[in-house]
Amino acid sequence: MTPENVTRIAQIAMAIEPIPNKVGLTTRYEDKVDTLKLEYFVISAINSGNRIYELMCREKFTPSYDLLTQCIIENHLNRGGLRVNSAQIIALWPILITLRDYECNSIEDLTTNMVKHFKDSCMLDVSNLQLSQHFSLSLWEGHKKHWKLINVKSKTLWEHLHTIDDYFETEIRECFPTIVKLYKELNQDEDYSLEMEKLFLKFKSDDIPDGWLADLMASSVFLAMYFDDYEIR
Repeated sequence: MTPENVTRIAQIAMAIEPIPNKVGLTTRYEDKVDTLKLEYFVISAINSGNRIYELMCREKFTPSYDLLTQCIIENHLNRGGLRVNSAQIIALWPILITLRDYECNSIEDLTTNMVKHFKDSCMLDVSNLQLSQHFSLSLWEGHKKHWKLINVKSKTLWEHLHTIDDYFETEIRECFPTIVKLYKELNQDEDYSLEMEKLFLKFKSDDIPDGWLADLMASSVFLAMYFDDYEIR
């Protein structure tokens, strides 16, 4: 798939994520809070496009998490609010790099090759991933409990992700098992909003924050578009 089309479907997946009715989150019916307006999600998705395109055009096996930091910063252009879709972008980044650097014809290829990506990464990737996360978390005082000291000892993302044991890093380290399950459960012939509402209720759990689940759902929709040419109905 061309960089232009990867960018386009990534923007679509993020822009439409908040539209379905997911109780307790921003939806087409209600903004969760004033800093999480529906408009902010749509604008953030559009703003992410330039760096995603640059990422997909960058030479294979080139350190690329510097663009993640830029992407998170730029998604604040021309909008109010605070942290909106940063976690979506952070989740998408290793997926996008794996699709760029390795031959992936299926979701199984993707997860297998993502381990290779983590092991092939470098200290610069480790530092830039953490900088992206820290910038994102610093946008709201309520996220202080998630702040961590920068790890400067790990030589690869594979090493780094094994030093942390919370839901966010565990999901990434295990190559997004929740995204894989969501992708496989997605009924692509169903109305998009109705299907997302069903999946949200089915996967809702005390083990994963609702907002993070919604972010992972956006990635599953992206992958359905990438592998299956999924059409929103």
